[in-house]
Amino acid sequence: MKTHTHVVGAADAFLEELAAGGASPKTVEARRLGLIRFLRHCDQEGVHRVRDITLSFLEAYRGTLCRTDLADATVEQYLRGPRLLLAQLAERGVIFENPARHLAIRRQVGRLPRVPSEAQVRRLLAQPSTHTPLGRRDRALMELLYSTGARVSEAVGVSVDDLDLDAGTVRLFGKGRRERLCPVGAACARALRLYLCDARARLLKGEDSAALWIGIRGEALKIQNVEVRMRTYSSAAGIKPAIAPHGLRRAMATHMLHHGADPITLQTILGHASLQHLSQYLRLTIGDIRRMHRRSRLGE
Repeated sequence: MKTHTHVVGAADAFLEELAAGGASPKTVEARRLGLIRFLRHCDQEGVHRVRDITLSFLEAYRGTLCRTDLADATVEQYLRGPRLLLAQLAERGVIFENPARHLAIRRQVGRLPRVPSEAQVRRLLAQPSTHTPLGRRDRALMELLYSTGARVSEAVGVSVDDLDLDAGTVRLFGKGRRERLCPVGAACARALRLYLCDARARLLKGEDSAALWIGIRGEALKIQNVEVRMRTYSSAAGIKPAIAPHGLRRAMATHMLHHGADPITLQTILGHASLQHLSQYLRLTIGDIRRMHRRSRLGE
């Protein structure tokens, strides 16, 4: 990255490097929005050089954000871009010290995410008709989401060549195009074979595509289509609120932990960089641990 001493230039270079480094478009956009707001504040306060950004300036900026009635989590999200920018500038010697290093992060204990029960997941998976091409596709796709815990973007991006049913594996590409190999369960493999038997070819209508999942017009399936279909199936199964694609990822992780899965193995399957990301699922299972403890002699 070219060295910039002015805030605007440094921010632009940071975003360019972030995108070039393989960050997802969603992440780049989040950082861009955070930095745009920060740059606007810098301009209003007459701060144009990165060396003039101090801890007190950052604390005042946080106070400005808080006075706009934003949620604490949103405030921290807006601060994420400036934090990362200043950390990078300090690491490269553009500024002597990172002032954001001393800006305390307000960690809120959030509400636990809703996780579908195993019974709900079974009801959801039973909704698609296996007598139609779309039904076979949807059943196989939801089975893949639940079996592998894949993010919906990872699952939709799977190509036919990424699938090896003989070995019982699928290749997924996660954040930053990091590649991982995930095991495919027996139920998922059966659903995939049923879809590949003739449903995919019928959806393609004679066209050719490397994509595994095919839409109704023969094109590669889009994430939005998956979300809409899952809402429809959730409604048909009487599940409220509807199970979203990421809900199946949460369900897979939580259910595996309930059944004694090793967290490190689960970390690898989910494609998390560290065990810290599993904390939400571990929090969800502590209630079960407490109940088992109470039922044991230790709880008497």
